[in-house]
Order: sequence, then C-alpha cells, then structure tokens
Amino acid sequence: MSQIYEMKLFDGVYDDGKHVYTDVELIKCSFVGCGLSITRVPADRTIVRNARIHNCDVRGCAINTAVIEDTVIDGLKTYNLLQCWGAVFKHVVFKGRIGRVMISPPYPRHGHS
Repeated sequence: MSQIYEMKLFDGVYDDGKHVYTDVELIKCSFVGCGLSITRVPADRTIVRNARIHNCDVRGCAINTAVIEDTVIDGLKTYNLLQCWGAVFKHVVFKGRIGRVMISPPYPRHGHS
C-alpha cells in the first residue's frame, strides 16, 4: 500500500467526483459527516481501487456514485446507516463485523422518476 492512514479522523470531507484513490489502507479511522463521489454524472464518478479498510467507523456519511473495486472492508461500524446511492462495487469483500449498509440506485434527477 502506498498510503496508510491509522486512527485518523476525517470530519466533513466531501469528494465531488473525478478523483481516483488507489493503494490506500485505512486502519481504525473515523469518518464523520463525509461524502464520497457526490455527483450524478457517470463520467465524473470517483474511483476507489485496491483499498484495504480495517475496523473503521462512519457516522452521518454517504457514498454516492463511486466505483469501488478490488477492495477489502474488514470490520465497519455504522452508527446508524451507511447509505450508498448509485455506487458500483466490483471485487469488493466485506468481512468481519459490518454495520448497517443500504445500497440503492442513484437519486432520481429532479423531475424524473
């Protein structure tokens, strides 16, 4: 892994799309009020590739249209619900104790169903 974060607090971090995060390891990190890939344009999706997430927790966060691939999530505490709106998961392994996660289609555009 090229980037390792351990016991880091991510507070109010919003990713508006068009980013690529690769070779990242997160160990016992906390995410509060964060959003990943906040875009409805498929070409602008953020990509998370080859990540390892170990015993992290999320509170008041959402994953929108991100593409998450070749990733292992080993233990994830959700204080209520981690909502995923239009996210794509490819070769993702969830293991260990995982809190409540809801995977839904993307938000409909205003005026469309």
